[in-house]
Formats: sequence, structure tokens, C-alpha cells
Amino acid sequence: MSIKALKVYERRGMVRPRRALNGYRVYGPAELGQVRQIVALKALGLTLAQIAQLLTGPAEPLWAALEDHHAELCEERRRLDRAIALVDAARAAMRGGKAPRPEDIAALAARAPPKGPRWHERLNAFYAAHLDDAQWKVVETRSLGLWAALIAELKALCAADADPASAEAQRLFRRWVAAAHASAGGDPEIVERCSAAWTAAASDPDLGPNLPIGEPELVYLGRLHEAKERLQCRD
Repeated sequence: MSIKALKVYERRGMVRPRRALNGYRVYGPAELGQVRQIVALKALGLTLAQIAQLLTGPAEPLWAALEDHHAELCEERRRLDRAIALVDAARAAMRGGKAPRPEDIAALAARAPPKGPRWHERLNAFYAAHLDDAQWKVVETRSLGLWAALIAELKALCAADADPASAEAQRLFRRWVAAAHASAGGDPEIVERCSAAWTAAASDPDLGPNLPIGEPELVYLGRLHEAKERLQCRD
């Protein structure tokens, strides 16, 4: 462990060593335990920003942070799988000593997976366009980890075109609404604005295909809401 790394952790508020009379930093058992925890979380692939939020932000279970990170890793794996498939296709075209035509290279580049910020980082621009600073702070301090299982369930029901009025679909919708309110700190206006941000992001030609849920899932959510309204009218 380098001195530079320890100073970075201290500046981020992730560890707070005591100071001796001569001004030197003193790392006792508690501080060393924090450092070991940081190193362990880094080994799992979490960024310092994620670790700082986990250690110093509002209390959240480790599993939620790992759910977020698992979703990011799965996204990166899909991106790499697409890149490998494109490279394999180029290699196959070049077998026999034939170089691909310029138009083939251009087509390959057009199909290449996007680089740059990951989807959740690019999504922030859409949140910024729909939320004011105070509202964004509320959303930013809440983990996306709780959404991983909900998104997987939504995608499965949507792909199967499950009846929106079914008990299973309505259970998912109730949990989805509860999660949306929890992520927005219980503020209905923030819920509405976050929904508008997601809808705009899903319609974006560059970002939309890389989101964990897209237009089909958003349409299905609308069908779930309509089914809920019909069921309430019957009651």
C-alpha cells in the first residue's frame, strides 16, 4: 500500500487516521480495517467513487453495491462479446490473404460497440435535463442495486408477452412502483421526472440500445399501469 494511495483515501473521507503530536498519521486497528476493506472492494472491481459512497454515504447493504457492479460487468461483457464477434468476422473475411474492402471496414466500424462513458453515466445527462440540482441529489444518493432483479423480471415478462393483468405481472408492477418511490425519496414529482428522463434516453439512437431496459419494456410498463387501473375499476 503506497503513501499516495492512503492520502487519496483520506482526501475522499474513506479513512480518517489520527494525528500524532509530531503531525504524523497514525493508523490503528480500526483505520487498518478500513483500508483492508477498501482494498478488498477495489479487488472486486468497484471504483473509488463507489467505495466512498458505500463507506461514507447513506447506509446501504453491500449486496446493493455489488448488484450495481454486476450489472455493469454484464454490460461490459456484452460489449466485449459484440467486439469479439466483429473481429472474428473481419478475420474470417481476411483469410486467404484478401484484405477487406474500405466499405467493409466502414461497415465494421459502424457496427462496433460504443466506447466512452457507460450507459448509467450517459444517462446522467438526461437526468440533468429533467431534474433540478436538489432533486438530482436525492436520486444520486440512492443505489440502483435494487433494480437489477426487477429489470430482469420485467424483461422476462415482456419477452413472454405475459398478461399485464395476471397476478405475477401485477406483483412486479407494485414492487416497481415501490422501488421508484424509494429511489425518489417518496417525492411523486421526482418519480414523474425520472420516468420522463428514462423515456427520453430510451428514444436516443445512441444510448437507447445500450440501456438495460428499452422502449418495449417501457411500453409494457404502461400496459401494466393500464391493467392496474382496470382492475381497480372492477373492485
